[in-house]
Amino acid sequence: MSSPRLFLRHVLLVVASSMLFAAPPAKPGIRVGFADRDITPDIGMEVPGNYGKVYSKKIHDACKVRASVFDDGQKRVALVGIDALMIRRETVQEIRELVKASTGITDVMIGASHSHSSGPIGMILPGEFDHASIEIQDLAYKKSSCADAGYLKKVVAATVEAITAADQAKVAVTVSRIQARITLM
Repeated sequence: MSSPRLFLRHVLLVVASSMLFAAPPAKPGIRVGFADRDITPDIGMEVPGNYGKVYSKKIHDACKVRASVFDDGQKRVALVGIDALMIRRETVQEIRELVKASTGITDVMIGASHSHSSGPIGMILPGEFDHASIEIQDLAYKKSSCADAGYLKKVVAATVEAITAADQAKVAVTVSRIQARITLM
């Protein structure tokens, strides 16, 4: 989890890395946008990734979804980091479809921070084992980490909002190689 100061450090790191390691651009620069949204779960929600049910008692740091969009004039890509234990393929595909519909961006990569203090978005999805025997349903829904349907919707919406906001907040960045000269004495 983070603070605005840490978010700014990440932004500066991405820009600095682009400036240091990128090849000279074919065009006079790229456009880059950043945005984040709060996805902090409510106190009392299940905390994922434990052996059995555990519920949050306090919030130490806010959970965030952070999005960056890079546009070279020919293609736009979104890179997203989410404070979560994990994110399931089904959720990523849903986000990609919604982002494509709202922004036209087709390339979206989402990575989870693997936080055990985050909200319940993965492991067992609501209804996933409704077809199974009572014993399996009991194990899945009552004894395992389960996603909360309402929280999952909040995370999906916040992720799409962050990507859309990052896309709308793009500014021009000029990328070039920096040549260093070292003199030995």
